[in-house]
Amino acid sequence: MNIGIPVSEFDKRNERRIFEIEKSDVEKFIPVRNIHSNKYTNGKLFVLSGSKGFTGAAYLCSLSALKSGCGAVILGIPDSLYPIMGKKLNEVIILPLNETNEKSFSDESYDKIKEKIKWSNTCLIGPGIGRNEETLGLVRKIIRENDINLVLDADGLFAFREYLTLLKNKKNKIILTPHYGEFANLAGIDINYLKNNIYEAATVFAKKYGVILVLKDSPTIVTDGKEFFINSTGRENLATVGSGDVLAGIIASLYAQTKNAVGSAVAGVYVHGLCGDILYNETGSSSTLASELIDKISKAKKEILN
Repeated sequence: MNIGIPVSEFDKRNERRIFEIEKSDVEKFIPVRNIHSNKYTNGKLFVLSGSKGFTGAAYLCSLSALKSGCGAVILGIPDSLYPIMGKKLNEVIILPLNETNEKSFSDESYDKIKEKIKWSNTCLIGPGIGRNEETLGLVRKIIRENDINLVLDADGLFAFREYLTLLKNKKNKIILTPHYGEFANLAGIDINYLKNNIYEAATVFAKKYGVILVLKDSPTIVTDGKEFFINSTGRENLATVGSGDVLAGIIASLYAQTKNAVGSAVAGVYVHGLCGDILYNETGSSSTLASELIDKISKAKKEILN
């Protein structure tokens, strides 16, 4: 005799709509390709990433996007970085763009960027772009003048510290992927308050600005202001430089393929965490490199789908 409590009873009492992310929640957001598909029907992603000293961020996020199933990825980089990225990346299409004196993106590159935005299904902006004022102004201009499926990460978030209203009232959803420090700065709240009021701070912000918030920590949470998802994968070995760049690439790739913002964020954090779990079992708590996470994406996807 089944004397357990039905899941439906829990749902009735779950007034705050808090859920743990499980494998069954993720499967439908890991695309299985149609045998008649081509590279341009399997998701087109445009990435703006990198500046002097931060070529690794561009490498990690763009390559992880391809490995996550995106059919075509174009990586926009400051012009002087092309010799480096041309050697590091084979499959990613590289687009050199006008740069500032600090070797970051210049506003003069806007027209080329706009062309690629029209081409793409989703854009990823932010990993390693730096905090040059002209570059941050360019990021705000892109958001102000284009309503696009978008993932904003790292320095891309910093551009909106005092310009959060630019994120509101968008037809296409924006996914933000800050860690606690970045979110506290973005929202203008004390980090200790955030740590003690994660649910309230995250859901209020996401609802107010109409965004999907991926708040990176242990555990990572995802919220659209209505529902609150707690990731069940990932361990301390993910606390390594570049790990967030890989996560941004995975989420952006899934968003380009599925066009579902919440589902892509939920599935992305689960896949990323599962890659970390696989490496934890292989090499322990402190020997994971971000680039190794990319190598485990295919294994993680297979584990989810099988």
